[in-house]
Order: sequence, then C-alpha cells, then structure tokens
Amino acid sequence: MALLMLFAQNMSLDTNQELSALYLSRGCNELAVHEMEKSIVKHFQSSLTWWSLALTCIHAKDFSRALLALKESDYYLQCEITNKEKSVKKDIKEDETLNSSSFLSIPTQKDQFVLSRNLVLLMASKVCLKHTNQYIDGIRYAQVAVDVAIGGFEKIQALTMIGIGYISYFRRSQTSSEREDCLHKAMDHLLHALKIFNGDGERGGGDIDDSIRSRMNDYDCKRIYYHLALVYAEMRDIDKAIEYTRSILSLDGFHTPGWNLLALLITSNKQYNKALDIVNHGLNDSPNDVQLLLTKASIEKILFVASWTDLLGKTEMNHDNVSMKSNDINNNHLHHHHHAHVENSYFELFNRSKYNAVSTYQKIIEIFNENKETIISSSSIEG
Repeated sequence: MALLMLFAQNMSLDTNQELSALYLSRGCNELAVHEMEKSIVKHFQSSLTWWSLALTCIHAKDFSRALLALKESDYYLQCEITNKEKSVKKDIKEDETLNSSSFLSIPTQKDQFVLSRNLVLLMASKVCLKHTNQYIDGIRYAQVAVDVAIGGFEKIQALTMIGIGYISYFRRSQTSSEREDCLHKAMDHLLHALKIFNGDGERGGGDIDDSIRSRMNDYDCKRIYYHLALVYAEMRDIDKAIEYTRSILSLDGFHTPGWNLLALLITSNKQYNKALDIVNHGLNDSPNDVQLLLTKASIEKILFVASWTDLLGKTEMNHDNVSMKSNDINNNHLHHHHHAHVENSYFELFNRSKYNAVSTYQKIIEIFNENKETIISSSSIEG
C-alpha cells in the first residue's frame, strides 16, 4: 500500500530486488536485506531503493539499519525535489510560450515527491518512537513532516505522531517539570490535529474534504481520541479522559484498547464491579485479548482481597457478638448458628473471587504460550 503512494519513478525490479522479495516471502529476512543492499550499489542515488531497503530491514526487525536507510531516502528525496524545482524554472525561463495554466501544474509535479518525503519522515518517526526509543529524534522527524505537509490529512498524521512522541518521552522523563511539559505539549499537538480534522485548521494546510474525513474516522480520529484520553488520565482529569474514551467506542465498539482504558479509568473511582462489567463487554468481542485479560485479572485480584478482608472483619465481628451473649445458653446457640451461616456465605464469596482471579491468570498463560512471539512483537506503543 505504501509503495503505491510513493515515488514518481517508474523503476522495474532488478534481480537483487526480486530475490529480496522472494526471500522475504519465505521468511529468510537476513538474506532479503543482503540482496537489497546489493541493489543499493546499483541504484545508490535512488530514494525508492533506499525506502525499499528500509522496509526490508523493518520486516527483519533490524531497526537501526532501517533508520539509516530512511535517512538516506529522505536525503535523496530532498535532492529530487530541488532538481524538479530547478528543471521547471529552467523550462519556464527558456520557453516564453508557457502560460499561467502550465505554471499552475508545476506544484503538482513536485507534490508527488513531497508526499513521498512526508511518508518517509513519518516512518522514521515511528521507528524511533516504537522500536529504538529515540524519542527526541522521533519528535523531530514528525515536526519536519508537519513543516513539509501539503494537506490537512498529512498534517494530522504528523501532529498526532508528535503527540504520541511526547507521551512516550513523558514516560521516560525524570523530573516533574519535564513530565508536565511533555504532557502539555502532547495535548497541544493532539488538540491541534483534532482541530484540523474538525475543519478549523489554518489556511493552506488545514482543510480536508469529507471523503478523507470519513476515511480517517476508521483510524486517525480514534488514535487522536485515545492518546488525548491517556494525556488527561495522566493529568488526573478522569472525567475528560472518560469522555474521550467513550468517543472512541462510539466510533468503534470493537476497539479493545478503548474498552481496556475505560475499565482502568473506572477503577480510579474504585468502581471495581462496574469496571469488571466493562472488561467483560470488551472480552465478548475479543475473548483472547491479553491486555483485557490482564486488566480483568487485576480487578478480580482486588475484589478477591476485598472479599478476604471483608470475611475476616465479619468473622471477628460475629465472634465478638457471640462472646457478649455467652451467658445466655439459648442465645449462644442461636448466634453460633447465625455465625456459621454468615461465615459460610463469606467463604463462598471468597472462594468464588479466588477462583475467578486464578482462572483468568491461567487463561493468560495459555494464550501467551500459544502466541509468545506475536505478543512480544506487538507489546510496544502504537503510533
């Protein structure tokens, strides 16, 4: 899909690129990277070849090499944009018959390369934030993508990536002032992206048509809402965080991260039974989602501890009541009977809570053992 959007070049695959694609299809990632590097020797100044090498390295999970390839691709794209501008200006200067309509078509030729550069910059930002933990570089790449964006759609993606970058950097910050600054910057960029999406963007880069907006509802808008909810949650504005989380679920009732986040937000108000209902609702559609199951297990553990504490308290209270009336034989017998009934009820609740928590943890272990590699590879933060 990315390659269909990419470069305004008509390059046929050489032998090394064909071999690389073949090795990738068979899971031979190192051989695929090796063949793409051979192709680089033949097409060293081709931004498309560097991009292809970057994608191959990402597939092989060699993210440091992928980032180097993306930097080279960006450099040669800038050269191609500059050369295109010089070529057009030269044609206008030499051909006096060019009219204004021809001149208006010039930006369209350059825009193809600019769109390609925007995609390369966003991919470099994603690699930095998700795989190499280079948060400052990831934010910088996304900021350049904002600067070169030629439309609202591209600008929204870049602003969202900056917001995600500041959230990631917030989690690694040491001082309270630095953490607070990261949260405010993340919120500013995400709200800016949402403003453009709603049609309130600045002139010359903010407007997006209805067809793009409807397509963005499927992904970008939910991503903005989700990360805004995370920011407000970290700021302890739980009501605002819940509002944005519910906005996600109104767009997509199958959004499991949204159900998981909503449950966690509800637990902050100590409404554990309500949070458990929310998790179970999410699990109806995604019964093997590990994050939802972990949240469910944690809530069940809290309820288990609460039932154990309650059981101890009720048992002690009933013992005290019995001892106070120990002089009356009939009352003593009645209270012992009542004490046994209450104690059995609480033991039943205690055992049920214990069983629920243990069975959920057992299911998580089973899923993890069956899908260990997939879970590990997908455990990083999203862009």
